[in-house]
Amino acid sequence: MSDAETRRKLEAMREYILDTAGYEARSIVEDARKKAEEWRSEEAERLEREADLILRNARVRAEEIRLRQTSAAERERNRQAMRYRNKLIHDAARMLGDRLRDLRNREDYPAVLRGLLAESMDAMGGIDEVRILLADKDIHLGNELAEYAQKAWPGVSFTVEHEPAPISGGLWLISGDGSRRVNADWDARVQDLLPVLAERLGQIL
Repeated sequence: MSDAETRRKLEAMREYILDTAGYEARSIVEDARKKAEEWRSEEAERLEREADLILRNARVRAEEIRLRQTSAAERERNRQAMRYRNKLIHDAARMLGDRLRDLRNREDYPAVLRGLLAESMDAMGGIDEVRILLADKDIHLGNELAEYAQKAWPGVSFTVEHEPAPISGGLWLISGDGSRRVNADWDARVQDLLPVLAERLGQIL
């Protein structure tokens, strides 16, 4: 084989090797590109899933925080409403007590005491001795009240205590042996009316 022919074969082999290498290189690059595309696609999907999960968790936490804040705000509103309601009830009870105490300034106040005594005697059935206790400012009305009671219940002995009761108005009745007692004073009346006041205010608020 001549040198020229050898060179041609070597040149042809070199071209073949270069072509093969180029093809292999292109194949490797293309394969790498495809794998890179697949990786990017998979990575993008993974990141999207993670981002979606993060967003869902964030929304859940935000909703939990909102509900806690709403619940706390609602509890605070309820507490404020309850405080306001209790204040109104307290003010209404105080005003009612003032109005009852002002009854002493009316000319028919002795009749008011007689009405309280008559009402209270319903709880004194079977009692033959009753003591009447009045507020300090009403002691002077005691004898007149006892006379009325004696006529209305002749089978019962009535006495007026000289020591005043610790009340602002109205009266107390106590059986002779102390076993039975009726508080018909203004403070007791206000306490009895508190549920009614609360119900009325509850309808307004």
